[in-house]
Amino acid sequence: MRMLAAALLFGVAARLGAQETRTDTAQTAAQGYAPVPPVSAPAAVVSQAKTGTIVLPTRSEAQLQEAMSASNEDLRRSDARLSRAKELQFRSKALVDQRRLDLREVEVKIEQAKKDKRDSDKRRLETEKKALEREKRWAEQLESSDRAELDAARQASLTGFARQQSVELEQRLAQARAGKGQVGEGKPLSKENSEVLVQQLEQQTLESQLKYRKLAHELARQEEALVRGRLDLYKSARDSN
Repeated sequence: MRMLAAALLFGVAARLGAQETRTDTAQTAAQGYAPVPPVSAPAAVVSQAKTGTIVLPTRSEAQLQEAMSASNEDLRRSDARLSRAKELQFRSKALVDQRRLDLREVEVKIEQAKKDKRDSDKRRLETEKKALEREKRWAEQLESSDRAELDAARQASLTGFARQQSVELEQRLAQARAGKGQVGEGKPLSKENSEVLVQQLEQQTLESQLKYRKLAHELARQEEALVRGRLDLYKSARDSN
């Protein structure tokens, strides 16, 4: 009987405890304090719009204007350099052609001196021929250097144009982010279309910046080779004197 009474008492106590728990929960909810839910795994997902501004922050209008002015100046200088490089390459080619012509004339004179058995003239002409051959080799090195300068000037022009395009895209992106994107006849874009435009311009701007950097890297490589070739040309001219 004692064991039965204890079992009944334990069952009643368990039901009362459960009832109190439900009552406390209901009272807490009524007071505006909801039970704390279980902690879930943190979501490390960043929205597309936030990702764009983090990866590619918007520069101020003054900074973009300064970048555009610098890119325009780079393009102007590269165009002037290209014109100058074409002139230099034409000059060195003409010098090589002239030395080849001089050599042919001396060789004809040497053959004539042999026939006439003018040994002194022959020796003098052979010495002159050796000097002309050195000058011809140097002129060919100069032509090669000028050709490398022309290639570098063309690369500089491409690089300057790519930089200008990159800044132009960044300016359009800044306007789109500010809600100034427009469709035909100056009508503003809807919010949805504006967000799409911003995302497109973000990707295009980053791709354009990458293209510019690749061209700039290639230009730097060509510039290094160009200076190395000029140094060799300088040493060659000095050693021949």
